[in-house]
Amino acid sequence: MKNLKNITEKIMRSLEEKDAVREEALKTSRNIIRRCGEAIQAMHRGEKTDFSDIKNETKKLIKTVRNHPDLYYSGFVENAFQELCEAGIITSVIENRNLPDPDKLGVTYTSYLLGMGDAIGEFRRCALDALMEGDIEKAKWYIDVMEKLYSVLMKFDLPTGVVSIRKKRDVARTLIEKTRGELVVAMREKGLEEKMDMLTKKYRKLFMQ
Repeated sequence: MKNLKNITEKIMRSLEEKDAVREEALKTSRNIIRRCGEAIQAMHRGEKTDFSDIKNETKKLIKTVRNHPDLYYSGFVENAFQELCEAGIITSVIENRNLPDPDKLGVTYTSYLLGMGDAIGEFRRCALDALMEGDIEKAKWYIDVMEKLYSVLMKFDLPTGVVSIRKKRDVARTLIEKTRGELVVAMREKGLEEKMDMLTKKYRKLFMQ
């Protein structure tokens, strides 16, 4: 029992250090999630986005938890990585660039796949915006992007304990089906509108004769 004090003090120092690291990582994770959300909203408004601050925050987060694998693979760190991947994928597609590499981002592979699943929902929003603007071809392009990402997710038919992607796939499939349906409705409405315009022009010519 002579060394009891030394052992407990050593354990206490270690846990206090981990607690401080965890608090710092939580703060940085929240900043990443908030900034990624702002970046995605800016993209929908057609504004140019700068990811330099977000990337710096990500590097800071990775450095903070580097010596604590249990924190690196914890839920709140994974959530931050997931938001970063989602924003990076959306930006790359919209700007017609190569997708960001998870290794270069420093994120986990699972968070990359989950971010890809969330990106499908944002591309649905892009498709709906295009439909509202009457741009059928642009909406088709976004649906094609959604389907390509979904087909990739379908390849990862792995247990939930390895990657929890099943729910994301189910949601993505539903979103794609709904968006396809809305595209069909929009195309029919546009077709009717074009026919009405043709009839109107035809009758105007008849009455003007």
